Amino acid sequence: MIRNLMNIEINKTKLHRGVIGIICDGMFPANSGQFRVSTAREGFPKQEYILEDSHTTYWYPLTNGNGEYDVRVIEVRDNLFRRIREEKIILNMRDPNDVFLQSNVYIPWKSTMKCVVFARGIVQGCTGPDEKLDVIWKYIAENYSYNDKLAERIKEKSLEYEYIPALDNIFSMKKDICFGLTSLFLAMLRCNGVHGKMLHGYINQSFVYHAWSEVLIGGKWQTVDITRDIHHKSRAIRSARDYTVRFVY
Repeated sequence: MIRNLMNIEINKTKLHRGVIGIICDGMFPANSGQFRVSTAREGFPKQEYILEDSHTTYWYPLTNGNGEYDVRVIEVRDNLFRRIREEKIILNMRDPNDVFLQSNVYIPWKSTMKCVVFARGIVQGCTGPDEKLDVIWKYIAENYSYNDKLAERIKEKSLEYEYIPALDNIFSMKKDICFGLTSLFLAMLRCNGVHGKMLHGYINQSFVYHAWSEVLIGGKWQTVDITRDIHHKSRAIRSARDYTVRFVY
């Protein structure tokens, strides 16, 4: 019996912005499996996230447009799963791109974070999203590097599914994997009112799982791969056709 897990709350106060909050107000039982949140809309891949028992509300994006989503909390053990909580949620956003300005579990920015305060400072005087993109891209591309040791550690321990970027830690260390670098890049854009998508999938002709972004400039989505730009020390013009997308956050 999983009594403590019945106190799982679904927060819909930001649903009009494309995100839902879930909090587990209690400790997970001993010897339980792994608890996850899944969101699914018919016709799109199901997206799953680790659920922590931290008494903290985590926000999960609904990025597949307006419609009905099936939101579940499940326990996974030995490749079997048990449904703990389920709710059908209707998303009806006025602006379908609003979700790409919000903080979420993979781009968890807050106004009080050091990286956010810094990002808002360096774009002072910029007159539009394109100028803000240029300034933030230049800052990260010139000051950050790829963390090979972290990538190896995550791969060795099969932690790809469990890794969550800690933005102020990345801001302090000035290095991370593609997931973390893209998350920080997008947090700095979103907190300044610039729409940005995080994309997970593959660079075509490659079998390495990757994270990159698209940024809305002048009504069009531009592909920006900050990790590869850091490596090449230049901002390349990239095409969405060069990538295979699995998930959007």
